Amino acid sequence: MSDYVGLKKVCKTREETMESLSAICDSKRASLSNVFGSGQLLVSDAPLSPKNETRHPEAERINTKSKSGVILGIDEAGRGPVLGPMTYAAAYWYPHDQNHIPTGLTDSKQLSANTRSSLFEKIGKCSYIGFVLRLLHASEISRNMLRKETYNLNAMSHDAAIEMIHAVLDQGVKIDTCYIDTVGVAESYQRKLEEVFATSGIKFVVEKKADAKYAPCSAASVGKLIFSTNLNHVIFSPQ
Repeated sequence: MSDYVGLKKVCKTREETMESLSAICDSKRASLSNVFGSGQLLVSDAPLSPKNETRHPEAERINTKSKSGVILGIDEAGRGPVLGPMTYAAAYWYPHDQNHIPTGLTDSKQLSANTRSSLFEKIGKCSYIGFVLRLLHASEISRNMLRKETYNLNAMSHDAAIEMIHAVLDQGVKIDTCYIDTVGVAESYQRKLEEVFATSGIKFVVEKKADAKYAPCSAASVGKLIFSTNLNHVIFSPQ
């Protein structure tokens, strides 16, 4: 079963994660986000770790070699959309599981549609990878930008990233390093994150083109497929 808080869904198993991911890809946006509130936040089941030794096929090796936290990457797609949602994605795994992670990860803009789709499926099915998706529909962005107080796209992007990091931490997952493809000035964005998560021990690396430099960011970059898939559900009226 899942835990629900509004449009937040926290999955307990990989099977449930894949079902929820398919529902987001195949369905129109949630009706609630058309009127008020936020878009969906999907949190996958956490990847296998030293804490669940009985489940992990390589528990002995993990316990002797590493009990570190995960490396996590964040990227976005569809910034400031008129059609489809702005999609934020985070992907993470334990460094000692790098050999189980799909190869060929890079900035998804450099990949063909078929390659991106194949990697997206592999990432979704890989139990060593955890991920979070946050959808911001055009209606949510418009409502936010019409506030009396200034709340621009950069601030929304930062808050989406912070929301996803909290979602991972709330699962009891320790984060060692978080790589983020910057939105706005990298230095100020990194300082903001370091202040918000001052007691978490997370090392933040905020850079331009991080999705082409760091594998977790590249894996998150493949989340762009969610954005393009949602566009397939747009029906245009004939002129």
